[in-house]
Amino acid sequence: MGGQACVFYGAAQVSKDVDLFLLADRAYGAPLRREMEAFRRQERGGRP
Repeated sequence: MGGQACVFYGAAQVSKDVDLFLLADRAYGAPLRREMEAFRRQERGGRP
């Protein structure tokens, strides 16, 4: 359930996800990939 729907429904807790909207441009591909990999490593405790 989306965040706004949760508020409307009266739910006490909303989801903890993040929605990303990116401009479809090749220039964003490599930097985004690097950042996502860094985030994954952090979530895994530094493991690749």
